[in-house]
Amino acid sequence: MGDYLSATRGTVSQTLKALHRKGLIRERRSETDKRSFSYEPTPEGIALVSVGDGLSKALSQLSAEDAENFADQLTHLISGLLQERDGRSFGVCRTCFHHEARGKTGFCTLLRVELGEEERDQLCHEHKEAKAA
Repeated sequence: MGDYLSATRGTVSQTLKALHRKGLIRERRSETDKRSFSYEPTPEGIALVSVGDGLSKALSQLSAEDAENFADQLTHLISGLLQERDGRSFGVCRTCFHHEARGKTGFCTLLRVELGEEERDQLCHEHKEAKAA
């Protein structure tokens, strides 16, 4: 997760602990790997991020030209981040090259494991962009 956020593991760990203490996320230990945890927002956490924010309002008020310029700049920023990551993509499991639609939940061909239902929509640390069909 630190790689995905361009943050240190310590920063991410402390942030998750703070969100957990505030009751905004729930921590769950992995059934298969007892060292791993996953996190999900609590109803309070969902309510907090569901409140309209100033950014959404400001974006909705942009002219078509400004919105297009903003999208171009955002694309440029993301391209720069990808270059910093040596071209490694980031995304959720179901969009990864290693994901196969097998069974009910899918299968990771890299790790050779069947995925849990919630895992297919989680960030994939080893994400590799799926080839276009």
